[in-house]
Amino acid sequence: MLPKKRRIERALFKEVVLRGKFLNSPHLTLRFVEDKKVNNSKISFSVSKKISKSAVVRNKIRRRGYSSVTPLLPTMKTHFLLAFFAKKDVDKISFEQIKKEINDLLKQAGAI
Repeated sequence: MLPKKRRIERALFKEVVLRGKFLNSPHLTLRFVEDKKVNNSKISFSVSKKISKSAVVRNKIRRRGYSSVTPLLPTMKTHFLLAFFAKKDVDKISFEQIKKEINDLLKQAGAI
């Protein structure tokens, strides 16, 4: 699980959504902002009820995302705010595919 100090707070989350650049993969969208005020990169995962009405499924997707990002933290550059948003059918793909998409998005954003 991602340490709490590495997660985006609510106030910063709004900033990322409003002024962040974005990248897409088949099952995820990444919005990111490079912010010099942040010492360590902070990450969040958002899974809407449109993806699944079940909280169990939404939490499973969120946990998979955090588990995919955790090993990348030592190699990640500082000063990034990264918000991942799940798209339709993300619950139907494998954990390995989620890891690959997250890794690709982070490389495109320049965060790793």
